[in-house]
Amino acid sequence: APPLPSCGADPSHRGLPPYSLTIVQEGFSRPRPDGTLEADGTITLVRGGPVTALVDTGGPWGRRRLLDGLESIGVTPRDVTHVLCTHGHSDHVGNINLFPSASILLAQGVPYAPHPGLVEVVATPGHVKAHVSVLVRGTDVGTVLVAGDLFECEGDEGGWAMGAADVIVPGPWGCVQVPETPGVSSQHPKVSSDDPNGPK
Repeated sequence: APPLPSCGADPSHRGLPPYSLTIVQEGFSRPRPDGTLEADGTITLVRGGPVTALVDTGGPWGRRRLLDGLESIGVTPRDVTHVLCTHGHSDHVGNINLFPSASILLAQGVPYAPHPGLVEVVATPGHVKAHVSVLVRGTDVGTVLVAGDLFECEGDEGGWAMGAADVIVPGPWGCVQVPETPGVSSQHPKVSSDDPNGPK
């Protein structure tokens, strides 16, 4: 079969970009008085074409919040075709058991393509050796990198990843617009956030 187009030209979508992303839960990382951190990862839903993928699932303490967030956008756990975990820490894999019908990928540090050319898992070692990120092409903002904990705190963004995508969704906070992308707001640029609670 010929390769799929890399941006929004899929005729089954009548000119609309084939994939959209929704931040179901915005991650956070904040210091506690005792010097430790309280944190939870961003949970991102990628949908369109044949793939409805959840990138990371948050911690088990956020089970209800995850289910409510999905319900608020009309998605049930059985609708999710893929769960793509950027790495094996509890704030990223804590709810994989909620998705019995999904293919589950726990970061192995190796490439995987749920939808070749459009939704691809790429190795991004750093936070942990086997860390992966999800590259989504063909969205209305161009290419988006859902980066898990590749960047752990604001100010970490940089290096190769900034050239790989137009928008980056890091694990512990909001979205980062790559500076060279004209016409995209830096506050959740067309990557919608349906998390009513946001970070605390």
